[in-house]
Amino acid sequence: YGADFIPHCTFILDRFHLRKYCKKASVGIAGLDRTLYHWALAGKTNFIQDYFNVRFSDPIVTVSQCQSLKQAAKYLTNNAEAIRDNHLEDYHGCSAEDHISHYLSRRLSSRPHGWSLTGAQSVARTLIFQLNGGSIINFLQMEQQKACKQEKVIRFDRRLNVRKNIKNKYYEQTQVAFSSHLRGQRSLWQHSLQVGW
Repeated sequence: YGADFIPHCTFILDRFHLRKYCKKASVGIAGLDRTLYHWALAGKTNFIQDYFNVRFSDPIVTVSQCQSLKQAAKYLTNNAEAIRDNHLEDYHGCSAEDHISHYLSRRLSSRPHGWSLTGAQSVARTLIFQLNGGSIINFLQMEQQKACKQEKVIRFDRRLNVRKNIKNKYYEQTQVAFSSHLRGQRSLWQHSLQVGW
């Protein structure tokens, strides 16, 4: 674990694995995993020990169920302190399962995707922003409003450029017509204006 070599670090068992082993411990009894989960988080180790003692002495429990119970009992007993530490004030949660299990398994599949440095930084920044009290929804709404304003400005600029180009086009045509008139070169319409038809 990282707690073995990272200074000033406390190992805390994430709730994903806690739920997994509570389900394993409740084998044969539907819905009991929630009770075991709440007992483990509350630090009620004596309740959990009593539960396992009753289950191990139950003659109905099969050999495979007994194996699952032993694994769950060992896991929940050995990690009791790490489970209780979920309630520490400085602990905000764990995203190890999301990042490692989901992302890596997806990227190491038969059609692997590249996990870019930019993508990793983006995910890290988002998590830090959220931990610092930022609202991702509000942030995204503000970004969308900025993008809409920017698009309106761009559209307005385009319209101004079109008008300017039209104005310049007619101005240039007029200049050409009058400059040729000044040089004595008259077109048919200019001649007709002078002579009159």
